[in-house]
Amino acid sequence: EYDIIPLIVETIQNNNDASVIKTCLEGLETILNVGKDIAFASNIGKNPFVIKLAQCQGLQIVENLQSHPDNDIYAIVARMIDDHLDFE
Repeated sequence: EYDIIPLIVETIQNNNDASVIKTCLEGLETILNVGKDIAFASNIGKNPFVIKLAQCQGLQIVENLQSHPDNDIYAIVARMIDDHLDFE
């Protein structure tokens, strides 16, 4: 049902090309935005796509990208963390 998230995470993890990582992060951010809307509309409270991201170790991979030297990647990750992810 949500099989694209593990594929995106795997692509990010196995790629050094900043443009590929940015594209993957932008797609992942769009998916998380949809999940936020689903959670709100159905009153389930938790974003189902954040749960899926956590299940495939994607949260750690996204968190690690905060130290990426590409400013665009950092900006996307910072926005995703602010909008969707809680590492506290």
